[in-house]
Amino acid sequence: MDRAVTTQVALICAHSCVIISVLIAWLFAPLLWHTPERVELDDIATWSGNGPAASVLPPNYKGVWYASENQEAAPCDDEIKHNKTLCAKGGFKRSPLVLLDTSYCSYSGLEEPFVCNVVHSGLFATWSRMGPSTMIVSRAGYRVERDEEFKRRPVHLFEGGMHLSMLGLSFSTWAKLTGGSPYRVTAYDMKGDGSRILRLTWWGADGNTPQPRKTADKAWTYTMKRVVDGHGRVDKAVVREIKQIHGPTLWKISSLF
Repeated sequence: MDRAVTTQVALICAHSCVIISVLIAWLFAPLLWHTPERVELDDIATWSGNGPAASVLPPNYKGVWYASENQEAAPCDDEIKHNKTLCAKGGFKRSPLVLLDTSYCSYSGLEEPFVCNVVHSGLFATWSRMGPSTMIVSRAGYRVERDEEFKRRPVHLFEGGMHLSMLGLSFSTWAKLTGGSPYRVTAYDMKGDGSRILRLTWWGADGNTPQPRKTADKAWTYTMKRVVDGHGRVDKAVVREIKQIHGPTLWKISSLF
């Protein structure tokens, strides 16, 4: 190999190393100013609801919700299928995400998408110490949007199509890029006051196309329960339910600055 070719190869390798280093730095940089913090469920009224949107959210959108049977697309194996902390009722591994604090979401009006990005400290609480760090690195987020299915519903209800994103791309986009299955997730304000949100999932459906409720996957249907409302009142029954599965403490994301 002559010197010119050797030099060219070396430059390509150097450029690749620089690009990879920049990508790694971009992925892990938020960990420099965010850290997991262990919190007591009995003190939830103190450490929740302190985000910048707390004063502008409408009543139904304001509070902390317990994602009671939130799970990942990974079946529970025999070793953990009887462990209620690790395995959800649907038979899949329980998602680390336990609580969603909407005071850290971005609110622009009832007709606009409601966006919750994990880069905001305090947004999520998880059952594992690694949960917050994983969500920070993945740039996890949710967007709740009033699509065609919800256009005729009262605008004050906390509901709509739910779109999960990772690294700035929606899961629908990731499915197209990787050849995975599309899906649709929706949230329904069951009681009209935001206290109970029914979460439904349809596998193989377009994320923006309305689907019949009766065809939703029952294994992926669960209720998000508001554990703290906009006035700081705590639903102690929901706290007890969380403790029975996850114990007296959770992990949340805290900002170091």
